[in-house]
Amino acid sequence: TYSGGSTTADASGDYSFTVSSGWTGTVTPSKAGYVFTPTSRSYTNVNANVTGQDYTATVTGTTNDDFGTPIIISSTPYTNTQSVAGYTTASDDPTLTCSSGQKYLTAWYQYTPSQNKTLTVDTIGSDFDTVLAVWTGTRGSLTLVGCDDDGGGSLTSKLSVSVTAGTTYYIEAVSYSASPLGTS
Repeated sequence: TYSGGSTTADASGDYSFTVSSGWTGTVTPSKAGYVFTPTSRSYTNVNANVTGQDYTATVTGTTNDDFGTPIIISSTPYTNTQSVAGYTTASDDPTLTCSSGQKYLTAWYQYTPSQNKTLTVDTIGSDFDTVLAVWTGTRGSLTLVGCDDDGGGSLTSKLSVSVTAGTTYYIEAVSYSASPLGTS
């Protein structure tokens, strides 16, 4: 963010700034879910092109809290352990038929199998009550393939579904409670 000029971005995501001759100010990059190094740069009396002023963006956490930013599973078997502390429930997260409605602290994964097979997903080892669902379709228009609440024992979930090669599946892992005792 800065004042006194205009910002443009190219197809690669590189930004450039145009300011008036003699501009003085500070450039501070910002984007939700990222931290930047350096955090800002100050400029005084800019009268020529200034190049080589790169910032390094680092993701501040796992970003699969939203359907639009799932973790992509490229092959199976796949194992992931993560905290869902701070995760949310989007207003358009689907209703889970195997439990009583929409749930909490949603984590999304995406998987497109290369062959027809049975896909088994579980939350065994989680320290809170979980629910799992597998979906096809697009945001706002999902079709439930399978859903499980507590099939993994000790309030965890385990779900097996038949999947078709080339079809994209979305795996939703959620907390049964809005305030779980654990978060991983």
